[in-house]
Amino acid sequence: MKTNSLIKAAIVPICIIAILLFAVKDNSETSRSIENQQKLLTTSGAGKSMDAWAYERTYPNDRIPVSKYVAAFEMKKQQEALRSNSMPGEWESLGPENIGGRTLSLAFHPTDPNIIYAGTASGGLWKTTTQGVGREAWEYVPTGFPVLGVGAVAIDQNDPNIIIIGTGESYGSFAVEPGVISRFTRGTYGIGILKTTDGGTTWNQVLSFDEDELKGIRDIAISSQNSSEMYAATTDGIYQSLDGGNTWALIFTGPCFDVEVDPNDGDIIYWTRGNFNLALDPTFSGIYKSTDKGATNNELLDPGLIAAWSGTAKITIDPSDSNTLYASIQMLFVSGGTTPAGVYKSTNGGTSWSKINDQNIAQFQGWYSHDIAVNPADPTEIIYCGIDTYKSTDSGAVFAKESNWTLWAFGEISVDEPEGTDDYVHGDIHAVYYHPLVVDKVFYATDGGVFSSDDGGETFVTHNGGLQTGQFHPNVGSSTTNKNLIIAGAQDNATYIYRGTPSWFRVIGGDGMSAAINPEDDQIIFGSSQNLGIQRSTNGGTTFSNSAPVLVANDATAFLAPYEIAPSNANIMYAGGTYLYRSDDQGTPGSWSTTANQPVDGTNVLTKIAISPTNPDLLFVSANPVPFSGSTETPKVWKSTDGGQNFTVMNGLPERVCKDIDIDPTNNNVVYAVFSGFGTDHIYKTVDGGATWASIDNGLPDLPTNAVLVDPLNPDDIYVGNDVGVYYSEDAGNSWDPFSEALPEATIIMDLNHSPADRKIRIATHGHGVWERSYVNDFLSTSEFEINAANFTMYPNPADGAIAIRIESKVNSANVNLEVLSMLGQKVANIALDGIQNGVNTIPWRHRDTKSRFGSIKRAVVGLAG
Repeated sequence: MKTNSLIKAAIVPICIIAILLFAVKDNSETSRSIENQQKLLTTSGAGKSMDAWAYERTYPNDRIPVSKYVAAFEMKKQQEALRSNSMPGEWESLGPENIGGRTLSLAFHPTDPNIIYAGTASGGLWKTTTQGVGREAWEYVPTGFPVLGVGAVAIDQNDPNIIIIGTGESYGSFAVEPGVISRFTRGTYGIGILKTTDGGTTWNQVLSFDEDELKGIRDIAISSQNSSEMYAATTDGIYQSLDGGNTWALIFTGPCFDVEVDPNDGDIIYWTRGNFNLALDPTFSGIYKSTDKGATNNELLDPGLIAAWSGTAKITIDPSDSNTLYASIQMLFVSGGTTPAGVYKSTNGGTSWSKINDQNIAQFQGWYSHDIAVNPADPTEIIYCGIDTYKSTDSGAVFAKESNWTLWAFGEISVDEPEGTDDYVHGDIHAVYYHPLVVDKVFYATDGGVFSSDDGGETFVTHNGGLQTGQFHPNVGSSTTNKNLIIAGAQDNATYIYRGTPSWFRVIGGDGMSAAINPEDDQIIFGSSQNLGIQRSTNGGTTFSNSAPVLVANDATAFLAPYEIAPSNANIMYAGGTYLYRSDDQGTPGSWSTTANQPVDGTNVLTKIAISPTNPDLLFVSANPVPFSGSTETPKVWKSTDGGQNFTVMNGLPERVCKDIDIDPTNNNVVYAVFSGFGTDHIYKTVDGGATWASIDNGLPDLPTNAVLVDPLNPDDIYVGNDVGVYYSEDAGNSWDPFSEALPEATIIMDLNHSPADRKIRIATHGHGVWERSYVNDFLSTSEFEINAANFTMYPNPADGAIAIRIESKVNSANVNLEVLSMLGQKVANIALDGIQNGVNTIPWRHRDTKSRFGSIKRAVVGLAG
């Protein structure tokens, strides 16, 4: 810990914010051309959110090297084991415990109906022993590996202690990961296949994906005839294991989505091939069958199936007749009306097919989320899912809509009772399952967690107690005066407010994006949806209304577009498209105008705005190309000293996407910037206002770095968040230590946020919700008084006008210097004292001009700098 001989008093807070983006490129000019064509067509919200994540991590290359992610995870474990100094405290979860994040797969125990495993998109593996019932129904299952996305879970039906999980989330053979400039290739790092033989206590990696590209496992099937025989559908193709999952061999190449084994004949295997790419080439898609365990295979295109499709295909085998197959074939980038896709049926093991239904159930999510299942007790009942869930009682001729995702609840989402009405299931359903041990019970894996139906898919209930898997975007808003007031936006899951209990409040629909709270009045709260859809509340978050700037003609925004409140003048806000917009009236409608008559950086969209803590006209912004737009622009960081009227480009920084910028609250010339991507350093610092920059990685892993935060009261204390966790430096970046105690073993950090009300540091994660922890060096520590003060207080507190500083000292001390700081670390005043006496000393001080220099002071907290 550091010491400091100055006595310091702290006064006013503010919240710090960050930002994210994402997208990925293909490895061939042909596929790049195809993807560019696709962007001109109608796509879904889920599609748009995927570009940014992959783009920022791959730029300027075409691949995400998973090997570096795995190496970074191992490096962090070694650093934690070798660290000599102990970090105080650990991270504590704030939830939300009642709102499930994106869930991809489920698996059911063969004899205990209450045990279910859930694979999530970036929150790892989870287990329930209550069928998901209860406020603490789900428990995170650590593996000892950097597991984020779990696309598939399979349990040996003869020995349920044997569990196989497939890692990584992907929807195409070229581009995967989560996103935000424009979202199209969402996913997460995949490290292959893991196996446990002791019910999840210990795990071994049995198929490694530690390669220089991002891959994922979509499905795993275990033969009911011989559980040693297993198959996995992956971005590479179909893998086979004949020894219980200990070793795997690739038996079919090409991106595959679904694999099924005939329950009555383990020699018969079916699988589907597909891609999110536009299927100009029929070899991109198909349904295949092997009658000899994959030694040979036949594509089942004729007769009856369409020749090619541009989305994904899911197949299911009728449990009562294994010769009867159903295929859900869905199209990508097809808008409105009936599409060539639909439900196909074969009654002769795939020899021939007929189209039995053309309802466009998956709609624009045909590449992303849909599934089909047949009731084992009644083969005429079929569940067909896409955006919502549908049911047929006539073998698929007609499907009736049973759920409505738009009925999700707003207001308080209680952890003690189900969310929404009995016809609500969260939109975008990835998988549907009839419970193998409970007749007519159906489970759903959705973008909003786990749901079930007790009546065969007609009414529904949520099962998200304890399933803390929310994927939060950067820019969390924390109140300066109320530690129990937080607002944050979640991917695919709206915007939420925390009010001190596990039951968070849903307040704004759509994809939840950046959020903020006015530092001088926490009744004024901002949330947003995609593409700069800013909403403003003037009653503490009870109601919201539009307050977004009206964009000028031909402007464009990032999917997660930035806006910020000036720390030193809460009336001033900035927001970004390609133009920079400013409001001098707290973001009220009609108060926005462009700061200049041209974009900041050509066609590049702004993705981060950082405002000086002391000067609302001093700005740094990050500008980046829109993925797949054909832009020849490069990512840049710009600086303005006149409120955005003019900008100067920052040289000496890496050609990578800048994710976050933080300005030293005590010195505007000291600025930190962090960068995504691979192959360069990721943390840069300037001490001359941006004239020169230097890397301060100093041993940090080569991994996308998403957030940086300077401790407002200890400006040499720097915190950064990257794709494996949090790191801390006590010497302004000269050295770094892991700072991830009590976090799940693999956690992507999206935002680092300062909570002034209780002096906590908060993180928003991509897959594990929101957490908080004390700073390493507290600003109040009597052990650091050179004068050996026994007591040090300030009153009134909060203060507005005059304060009195009271020091009870055990000794006489001469020449004491009292430095008054705001909660942001802004130097408010320097009070030189001739000395203090043994006993009680009272020092009055009136901050006459502080309001004009630092904004209205609403809170005073006394302490020493650490």
